[in-house]
Amino acid sequence: MTKKMTPLLEGVRRYIEDNLAPFQTPGHKQGRWVSKDLKDLMGEAPFLMDLSEPHGIDLPGALAQAQDLARASSGAKASFFLWNGTTGGILASFLAACPGKRVLLSRCAHRSVFAALALAGAEPIYLLPQTLPKWEIFLPPSIEEYKDKFKAADALFLTHPSYWGLARNWQELFSLAHSQDKLVIVDQAHGPHFRLCGKLPPDAIAMGADLVVESTHKVSTALTQASMLHLGTERVAPPLVSEALSMVQSTSPSFLLLCSLEAAVAQDAKAGPLWERTVQLAAGARACLQALGWPVLHKEELPRGIVQDPTRLVVHVRGKGQSGIVASQFLKERVGIVPEMADQHNVVLLLTPADDEKTIERLVAGFALLAKEGKEAGAIPQPPFPKAVLSPKLAICGTRQLLPLQKAVGEVAGAMVVPYPPGIPLLAPGDAIEKEQVEYLTWIRKQGWQVDGLTCEGEILVYRGG
Repeated sequence: MTKKMTPLLEGVRRYIEDNLAPFQTPGHKQGRWVSKDLKDLMGEAPFLMDLSEPHGIDLPGALAQAQDLARASSGAKASFFLWNGTTGGILASFLAACPGKRVLLSRCAHRSVFAALALAGAEPIYLLPQTLPKWEIFLPPSIEEYKDKFKAADALFLTHPSYWGLARNWQELFSLAHSQDKLVIVDQAHGPHFRLCGKLPPDAIAMGADLVVESTHKVSTALTQASMLHLGTERVAPPLVSEALSMVQSTSPSFLLLCSLEAAVAQDAKAGPLWERTVQLAAGARACLQALGWPVLHKEELPRGIVQDPTRLVVHVRGKGQSGIVASQFLKERVGIVPEMADQHNVVLLLTPADDEKTIERLVAGFALLAKEGKEAGAIPQPPFPKAVLSPKLAICGTRQLLPLQKAVGEVAGAMVVPYPPGIPLLAPGDAIEKEQVEYLTWIRKQGWQVDGLTCEGEILVYRGG
C-alpha cells in the first residue's frame, strides 16, 4: 500500500469534519472560548486545528510515517520533527552525541550552541572567526583551521551557512573526522533548501554530516518554531536522539506545527524549479541595487573556498556612511520593508519562492529612497571576542552573582550576553570579562541596540565559584 503523503493533515481534517465535542485540552475547545480580537485576526481554522491528540489519529504512527517521508526526501538515515525550533534540535544533538566530549567549533555560533555545551557538559574548543575586509562579516573557518586543532576534539560543530549566507564544501573535513571517529554536527538552520537546487551551496547531509538541524520555517514553508533534525549517518543511534528530544521538547506537540512540517516536506518535493527562479530573481535584484550605487556581496569578492547562497542579498551600507542597523530601521519605518538581519555595516535580505517581480520592485524602490534620505552613522567598533577560562557547564551550575557591568572587569561570565543582531553571544558562560567587552557593550547599549543577558539596570551575572 502506498504511504499517504500527509497522514497528520488528513487525520486533523477528519477530526474537524466529524464535528466532535471535545472534553479535553486545549481549553479553548476549537475556538469556542477565545478572545474575539484574536479570533477576528486569525480566523477560525487555526483554532480548529489546535488539538491535543485528536480522536481517530494514531499520533505516534502518523508522526513516524510523516518523519519517514521527510527522511526519504532529505536523503537522511532518520528524520525528526521539531516543535521547539532548531534550538531544540541543537540541544538534543549535543545531549545525544556529545555528553562530556570536547567539541571544536567557531566562536561565531548561535546562542543555542552555548546552551547545548552547558547542558551536555561538553568542553568547547573555540576557533576565532576571520572577517571579510570592507564588509566586516564573519567568515566560515577554513578546513585548515579545523585541522590545526583537530587532535584535541571528539566532535565538530559547524554553522552552514552563516547568517550572511556564506558556506564551504566540507566533504573533505567530514571524511577526515569520520576516519578518526569524530562526530560532525551541523547547524543548517538557514540552508534547508540547499538540496533542492544545484545553484545553491552543498547540502550538509550529502556531504556526510552525522547530525543536521534545519529551520524548516526560515526559508521553507513551515510555521515559525517548526524545524527538523536529520541523522545523515548511522553513527548516532535514533533512540538516543529520541530520548534527548523528549528532554527538551514539550510533551504536548502543536498539531499546527506538525502539520506545517508535513506539508513543507510535500511542498519541497516539487520546489526545485521554484528555487531556480528565485536564484534568477535574486540576480536581478542584485543588479538593480548595484545600479543604484549599493554594493551587494558577490561570490567574486569572497576568499577561495567560500561559496554564497545567491538567494541571500548582503547590501553594504557603510560605504555611504550609514549603519546597517539604522538603515534597516529606515526601510521598515519609511517603506515597509523588513530585512532578515542587519549588522554594523550591512543589511541582509532573504528571498524565497514567495517573492516575485513586485516584491523586488518594492525592495529596489526602498533602497532608492534610502540613498536619498538615509542618515549617516559615526564610527562603529567590531565586537571583541573574549577568552574562555571555564567550561560553560561549570559557569552556569556554580554560584552566580549580579554585578554592575562596569564592575565586572576581571570576572568570569555566568550567563550569555547576546547583542541583537545577529544573536551571536559576545560573552558565553565561562568567558573572561575584559575591559574591551565592557566598553563595547556600553557603546552598543547607548546606540539603542538590543542586548540579551543584561538587566534593565545594566547588571550581568558573574561566576562566583562552586
